[in-house]
Amino acid sequence: MQGMKEKTQRRGLAAFATILASALLVVFAAGASAQQQVGVMTSSAPTAAVNATAPVAAAKAPPLAGPVPFPPLAPASAAAPVELGSVQATKPGDEGIKMHGRWEITVKNPDGTVAEHRDFENAIQGGGAAYLIALMAGYTVPSDYEIFLQSTGTVPCTPPTNGLAGCVLVRSLTTSPATNSCTYYYCAATLSYTYNLNYSVLASNSMVLSGYFTANRAGTIDSVSTYAGDCPIQFIQSSVLTTTSPAACNAAAGGIGVNALTGTGITAITVTNGQLVQVIVTISFS
Repeated sequence: MQGMKEKTQRRGLAAFATILASALLVVFAAGASAQQQVGVMTSSAPTAAVNATAPVAAAKAPPLAGPVPFPPLAPASAAAPVELGSVQATKPGDEGIKMHGRWEITVKNPDGTVAEHRDFENAIQGGGAAYLIALMAGYTVPSDYEIFLQSTGTVPCTPPTNGLAGCVLVRSLTTSPATNSCTYYYCAATLSYTYNLNYSVLASNSMVLSGYFTANRAGTIDSVSTYAGDCPIQFIQSSVLTTTSPAACNAAAGGIGVNALTGTGITAITVTNGQLVQVIVTISFS
């Protein structure tokens, strides 16, 4: 009897030891998991701090000195039109904001009949993106805008003596940046602006630039762009809020910046002497 009792006690102790060992394993496993999680959190915190404080090199633009020839953009290929800064949606809730730049160019004969009509989208340029950010940051203020029509061949307008090839639509010949541009390019002071503002409907907000010129020689157009004047001249190199007013910038005789806002190359449009070229550029959001 005594032997049986001792065996029973040993079996009970063994069972208890097994249960205790299992419990300890669970506790140790939980502790290791917690330490691992704490280790991940600790290691990620310094990385976040470094990313948050790492200096970002500012993009620098060379100062504008004298006339700056605006090189025509490469003629368009058969690729699909590019939207201004469009963000492609990858899943619901990822749609982003699209900025559109829609062009319409209509060439009319002297009798008013339409010789050619084009609709296409263009792309925002590096200077345009920097200009928009500088406006929001308060580093610059806007002056007038310009529409440039250029060609890798002959443009359908005669430049000033010793001038540069390009047909430019400006609002006024006496305001900036036309006071600089029109010294070197053929200019037509026919540009007008229309603004549509709506706080409630995103798609209803737009800026429309429109103008025209009459060709004084035969030529082609295969590069189009919009330019924006601004003050001060070197806003990309600055981190100081500007104190210049838009009116003062507009009236400045010189010393303002000129930025390629939007542009694209297109399949060449042929224009003959005496034809009217009408241009409408609509910048909008959706």
